[in-house]
Amino acid sequence: MFLAPSRKLLPIAAFLFFGSVAVVLWQSQNRHERELVFRHTEISAEQIRIRVEGLMKARMASLEFFADRWVERVPPDFSQQRFTAFAQSFYTFYPGFTGINWINPKGVIQWVYPEKENVRAKGKNVNNHDDSLYRQAFNKAKQSSGYSVTPSVELFQGNLGFDTFWLLTYDGKLQGYLNGVFEIKRIMDTCLAKDTLHNFRVKIFEAGQLIYINEKEDDVGSQIHTLIVHREIHFPGKSWKLELEPKVSIYPSVIISNLWVLIFGLGISAILSLVLYFLLERIAMVRKARDHAFHEISERKRAEEHIRNLSRQLMKAQEIERHRLASDLHDHLAQDLSALKIGLDTFFNDQPDAPVDKKDRLSKLSTIVQQTIVDVRELAYGLYSSALDQLGLIQAVSELCEEFNVESELHVDFFSAGMDELKLGFDTEISLFRIIQEGLNNIKKHADATHVTVRLVASYPDIILRIEDNGKGFDVRKLLESALSAKRMGIHSMEERAALLNGKMQIDSRPAQGTKIVIKIPLQEQTDG
Repeated sequence: MFLAPSRKLLPIAAFLFFGSVAVVLWQSQNRHERELVFRHTEISAEQIRIRVEGLMKARMASLEFFADRWVERVPPDFSQQRFTAFAQSFYTFYPGFTGINWINPKGVIQWVYPEKENVRAKGKNVNNHDDSLYRQAFNKAKQSSGYSVTPSVELFQGNLGFDTFWLLTYDGKLQGYLNGVFEIKRIMDTCLAKDTLHNFRVKIFEAGQLIYINEKEDDVGSQIHTLIVHREIHFPGKSWKLELEPKVSIYPSVIISNLWVLIFGLGISAILSLVLYFLLERIAMVRKARDHAFHEISERKRAEEHIRNLSRQLMKAQEIERHRLASDLHDHLAQDLSALKIGLDTFFNDQPDAPVDKKDRLSKLSTIVQQTIVDVRELAYGLYSSALDQLGLIQAVSELCEEFNVESELHVDFFSAGMDELKLGFDTEISLFRIIQEGLNNIKKHADATHVTVRLVASYPDIILRIEDNGKGFDVRKLLESALSAKRMGIHSMEERAALLNGKMQIDSRPAQGTKIVIKIPLQEQTDG
């Protein structure tokens, strides 16, 4: 009889116990899911920032490359046909552009690509744009040698976006402006995955003004204020603020979230089954987050490898173009000049009584032509060394060093070991040759050195290149910080070529103590060529 009340209380105690466990588990699960959603939101915001910054930095770099190549052509060619070919290539291989246009010196948009999407902009004068800040950006481009970016405004083409202007000059004369047009919606559509658009509300602000949102706000979706994540997006000429908010599709209201867990938790079997369910659900969410992270890492590695491959192809195309130009100079122009010199030297052979002053004038002209022939051949050699094809890397570098010994005050000491047995590919040989050539040119121009040591050694598992001089040296950190802004691309060109071979470059220099550059390139990956 005394036990009867305790037996009655036992189910209540059990209910209260398991009910308490269910409540605790329910609250814990809610906190955990909230944390997962918040972390997922942070990761997605960081991915969006990286993608937008990467896309826009790459597009700005491609426009800078476009502008440089546009005015570097010898002989110059500023035709619409060449511009259209350039614009088509960049528009095709670098998605994200709304248009690539050419603006004449008066500020009129004269050539547009693609024609269909930019027809409304053709013939417009950017000096007459309604927005004063837009006009100020264009005026800034007139006064600088770099680029200028407009604020986000209504484009001539329609929709919200911004323009970039690149000053194009040749031989000190203004040729016009390269105009890159970016529509904000197109940029974001290029960068945002479908899952991101489905699961999050994405907002972009510029100078406090909303310039992009992927969908309209609704009352339900605006309740999760504590899960909103902000990120700053920076790329040349722009500073945006990203606001990312999860939708109710991935984080429902706290009141109804997992309410059925509490209901089913009133029974012992239901509690146990739901614990197992949430455990499996947690494992699945963690696994999904892990797989997603691995996928992003793999995608990024593939993108980096793709960029490296494009850079290799670009440099290879550049070397082929150098070879072609060098051949044209040597085989055509130099030969024609030689024929002209022979004609000048034999002009008076059948006129022995010709005036002496005319013979002297013709002799001086012949001397000028001879010097021009020498200059053309030196230019052809500077563009592309035939020794690299005919004699190999080591002999080509040896001749390069000997040339510096003869033509400058530098004494270049070259030594190689273990390289003759290697069968290096074209990319490796030309990159090593260009790195050494660039290094010697930098020393000749800037180092005030009298002696240079070049060592090229195959030491498994690397090829080690060492360039050392006794010049005035420099502060490495300050040089690297100022190199890009000052457009001193020598060091960066060497480093980029080494990186394309999966190598690393180290610079050791101090003022008045000379400079030592050491480059290590993996040997195993280079011996197949």
